[in-house]
Amino acid sequence: MTEKIKWRKIVGRGRHPLLVTDIVNTSITKYTRRVQGCPDFSFYKRIGGNTFLAESDFKKAKNYYLKKLKKSAWVLIDAIKNQNFQNKKMIMAGKKISQMDLKKMTTKQLKTLFVKLLEIYLPAWNYIYTPWLFEEILIEKLEKMLKNKKSQSEITEIIYRLNILPRPSRNLKFKKELLKLACQINKKRKIKKIFIKKDVKEILKRISKKLFSKILVFQKKYQWRGSYLLNAKEYTLNDVIFELKEALKNNPNKTLKVLIADYQKEKANFKKIITQLKKLNLPSYFFIYVRSLQETTLWRQTRIEDLSIAHYYLKPLLAEIARRRKLNYDEIIELTINEILKDKGTKKDIQERKKGYGYVFIKGRLKIYTGKALKKLEKVPKEYQKLKKIEGMVAFPGKVCGPVQILHSVYQYKKIKPNRILVISMTTPEISLYVKKIKAIVTDEGGIICHAAILARELKIPCIIGTKIATKVLKDGDLVEVDADKGVVRKIKQAG
Repeated sequence: MTEKIKWRKIVGRGRHPLLVTDIVNTSITKYTRRVQGCPDFSFYKRIGGNTFLAESDFKKAKNYYLKKLKKSAWVLIDAIKNQNFQNKKMIMAGKKISQMDLKKMTTKQLKTLFVKLLEIYLPAWNYIYTPWLFEEILIEKLEKMLKNKKSQSEITEIIYRLNILPRPSRNLKFKKELLKLACQINKKRKIKKIFIKKDVKEILKRISKKLFSKILVFQKKYQWRGSYLLNAKEYTLNDVIFELKEALKNNPNKTLKVLIADYQKEKANFKKIITQLKKLNLPSYFFIYVRSLQETTLWRQTRIEDLSIAHYYLKPLLAEIARRRKLNYDEIIELTINEILKDKGTKKDIQERKKGYGYVFIKGRLKIYTGKALKKLEKVPKEYQKLKKIEGMVAFPGKVCGPVQILHSVYQYKKIKPNRILVISMTTPEISLYVKKIKAIVTDEGGIICHAAILARELKIPCIIGTKIATKVLKDGDLVEVDADKGVVRKIKQAG
């Protein structure tokens, strides 16, 4: 049945708990008209860590916003403001629940609380894939208006330069604060030596109360960072120490200066380009679209950060419901909303889903695949196995050879090895601490303003994006040549 539908891959971030997938599906198939005004989605699929929407649903949403743009160029910015408002409501509701004494409540009261929370969470989740839609619309609009005034290569470069963050993201603030802490440690040789040579326990024993207090305040401020998509891992003191140790391996003062200088340089370049573009007699709404694109780029980061904060507050409620069912937190997040509310789903179901699952929703009918049925669904086409060459878009030029390292999930970033060709569906901002010594980046997804393209330009390493199939064709250990001058990846030797 799924083969008859034309699917569009939206994003691949690896395996998520099944509850996350069910929340997303419930939101886009039941809340889209209510929240955004465009038709509810009828189809949704998540297989092999990748998310797919039906091409027909995506086009309906795109046409809806294109019609609205004819009436007002500010429509997309208004939608982003609405999303931010929904996110604030979601975080506030989660925070209130996290402060309640849940153990004193009956199971019925806990479930009622969960339903009430979902009524606030689901509208906030509704915009989860909208940034990809907005980016496609805006880049098409900007390219069309520049078409007769600049060459295609110039247009690509202009759009890349225009697409800077309108203001610092939480992730940028996090990096700055972490580096400032590292700079303070770097000033004191003895303390720096302890951080570099000793383990976490020893470091915490030997640092001053004042420094420990600063690290603790930082950790508390960002404790939600480990809660990405219901992940049970909290951002702990151990994580802070690990990242400080990494920062101290290089000169943190220099790294901080470069970080600030790069952001200032981007802003200066942006102003120069805007000045040049104003001489081209472009319509005023061109510059509204530029601002919309910048807000969309920031939105891609902040929406995940907001969801992570909300998830951090949701954990105690789910953990308490799980305890009543003699499950742990990691188990209950492998159930659907309906299974949680109606005490359905067995331990066997949960264990199978932990190994991997496929989630297919077609016009009101849901099917969850595990085991042999899932393997059949995930089977890589035979023609992929024979391919010796993959093509994509050039994000940063250069030519290198090296062994492949495949990552299927954002949770695997710490496993990145030096001198590898990183092959991934798409990178996210959290990867930046772990990729300083890789040789090149190859992605399935992406356009000229995707995160991998921005990262590769920062690192000045070859990068090919939008191959669609790299993670399926290549395997760990394959020796490949990345020719990012031509946008080609060639397999030289297959892994044993």
